Amino acid sequence: MIAGSVYATASARGLSAEDAEQLLHNQRIVVRNPRAPEPRSRRLLVGRTNGGRYLTVVLEQTADPTTWLIITGWVSTEVERNLLDR
Repeated sequence: MIAGSVYATASARGLSAEDAEQLLHNQRIVVRNPRAPEPRSRRLLVGRTNGGRYLTVVLEQTADPTTWLIITGWVSTEVERNLLDR
């Protein structure tokens, strides 16, 4: 489950809460976030929207291990797209 909404930085980059929700229902991968302040606290969700857009969302684990909070997101880089298309 992803809690909360896409923050202003994600919205400014053209992502909506609906976009993030669509990633869960389409082709996607979850990988460790190499830039996370604490290695196990954040993950990158790379996936496609219903329209085929590649997006990357940073998720942070909450106190509930089944719930993740959206931190930010962006249109996936070529490297991120290649991870998904492997």
